[in-house]
Amino acid sequence: MRGARFDPATVSLFEKFIRTVTPHCACNAVVGVTGIQKVAWIGLRTSYKCPAELADTLQAGKDWVVKR
Repeated sequence: MRGARFDPATVSLFEKFIRTVTPHCACNAVVGVTGIQKVAWIGLRTSYKCPAELADTLQAGKDWVVKR
């Protein structure tokens, strides 16, 4: 996601998405988050009720999920 902007409405939508999908996830790897998006993700990470981790590449994310 390039050029993303975060305002209170966007954060609220992300929180709603996380609450909806978390019961269906054993763990969650998020790939491609950089810059200000990383700051927003760190704040949203606490909303996950399952382990969630940032990964630099898709393969690194898959490896992390497999280890869980």
